Amino acid sequence: MLKINQFYWRLYKESPKGKQTIALFENASQDSFTIDDTVSLFKEFDPVWFLNVNEDETKTDYFDACFSFLGDWHFDVSKTPRKNAEEMIATRFNGDYGDAVSCIAPLSFYLYKKDPSYFIPYMFLLRYHYIRQIMEDYDLDIMEIPGKANFKARCLYYFDICDALSQFRVLNRLTGPELCAFLYDMERERYDAAYSNEITPFPQVWLMGGAKGGEEVTAKTMFWEANAETKRGDIMVFYETGQTQIKENRSCITGIWTAQTDGISDPLFYRYGQAVIGNEIKITPIPFKVLISDPRTNKLPRIGAHFLGIRGDAISTKIYKGLLELIEERDPSFNRNLLPALHEPYSAKVKYEDRGDMKPEKWVEEYLIKEMLEKMGWGTPEVDYRRQVHLQLGRAKIEGEKTQDGRTDFSLFPFGKKLKCADVLIEAKAPGEMDGKDIEVAFWQAESYASRQYAGLIILADGDKVLLFPQSKDGTFKYSNTPESYTWKEIFENIDDKFTKLRKTILSYRKHSR
Repeated sequence: MLKINQFYWRLYKESPKGKQTIALFENASQDSFTIDDTVSLFKEFDPVWFLNVNEDETKTDYFDACFSFLGDWHFDVSKTPRKNAEEMIATRFNGDYGDAVSCIAPLSFYLYKKDPSYFIPYMFLLRYHYIRQIMEDYDLDIMEIPGKANFKARCLYYFDICDALSQFRVLNRLTGPELCAFLYDMERERYDAAYSNEITPFPQVWLMGGAKGGEEVTAKTMFWEANAETKRGDIMVFYETGQTQIKENRSCITGIWTAQTDGISDPLFYRYGQAVIGNEIKITPIPFKVLISDPRTNKLPRIGAHFLGIRGDAISTKIYKGLLELIEERDPSFNRNLLPALHEPYSAKVKYEDRGDMKPEKWVEEYLIKEMLEKMGWGTPEVDYRRQVHLQLGRAKIEGEKTQDGRTDFSLFPFGKKLKCADVLIEAKAPGEMDGKDIEVAFWQAESYASRQYAGLIILADGDKVLLFPQSKDGTFKYSNTPESYTWKEIFENIDDKFTKLRKTILSYRKHSR
């Protein structure tokens, strides 16, 4: 666990803004702090919530309802704050931890008044990555994120956070209100900047939907249940269901939105996976009966189940283009140019569709990776690189059992006995094999090779892009969902000096084979 930089903390604490924020959280710990005051504080520090939900709904349906439900619970001073809170939830929620998770924000404000030295008012709803990053940066001990269906573990996860932050508070000699000011104000600007992520150059198309109500009917930007693999700039096809405020039973695609943030898995938000969407392009509604009868759209995800349970299902490029054709036929004024452009792949010497019997992964190796290495001046086999280096990944535990092994695609800058090691490992994946969670699967496979080859850099490449995963300072590889990336078009046409930058980066890892 690391300490706060005391110099910067004193500057903040003694500044007018710091004094004001600490006093605000001091007031929030008092019984005299009203529900109106609480909602105002919540709006200031968790603004994403108010994209869909107005202040009156937040007050009456969320905070007021929860506070009334909890009532005047009396803590047993002989027990720990956490034990008191766990017993309160078990009693007042009758063991329904799903309900408890859905009330985590008002519950946390209630508990903060009971003991501000242990509990924090939880205002990271729909922004869980903020608190996670803070805890990782300061090396706080925190459990792995509970699974979606484990509501009890998700509810108790709030107390795990409080446990870790309480220790952090003691280490840094902070009061409860000072800890809150540190989390929500002093660190806020830095983490806001860290998560103003760039728009993805590889937009994916997702199907999402549900019944709109309240502020959602007219919202220009809103949070919605989505796939956690969503990237900012992805295309979100919205299927609207259920009775809505516009007095019409909806069962149709009504618009196409754009993801304004990356997706996030938030264990303390009931719906778990979320993204903020905006820039809706409204369309003439396409009802279910049209979608299922048209061969261009009758293979949409979950269409056989009438789209029940859609929470962000990937749509193929082919089906998406067919959907756009259907929209244009029904509404000639529709302008597809207003939508984010799909990634256009680089045109290799031999196009993917003209590869004949060549396997997809082999095509990536021959007409993309190999061409790149030749362009970079490293085109001599067995000197600059080796292919299909056999690696034994483990020993058989039982006599006669097969040993695990693998073969690398490109071992760049080989060295060592029989040139089995390499400074850089390049692994090829078939087009479409590096989307969403498939990237992480590909990374860990490559990591097992790179570790045995003493490589300092892993490069994953498919038909669209090249991803870089450098070795950490501690000598291990760690997965990142935001790796440095290049498109093949950028590389081969040196757009914005991307080819030059990539070559320089790769060359910086050449340590042994000069």
